[in-house]
Amino acid sequence: MPSGLAKASLAFGIVAVVLCCVVSVFRPLTSYGLFSVAAVVTGHMARKEIKTGVYSGNKIATVGLVLGYVTLLFTIYWLFRA
Repeated sequence: MPSGLAKASLAFGIVAVVLCCVVSVFRPLTSYGLFSVAAVVTGHMARKEIKTGVYSGNKIATVGLVLGYVTLLFTIYWLFRA
């Protein structure tokens, strides 16, 4: 049974990427940074939960983490660009 935190990480990551692609055209810094942080946090929590052996879903958590980190890096780029 996949971890609920892994599913949440994937969902947050997808929302962050969609908002990053759609909203960044109009306003570069909006709430997608918060969704990317949520994806990263829940992804790490899910991987820790999965290590105990009770739940599965390591790949789902990893995809959520990757999406979260990519949008987080994009957010940081927009913050510090000259």
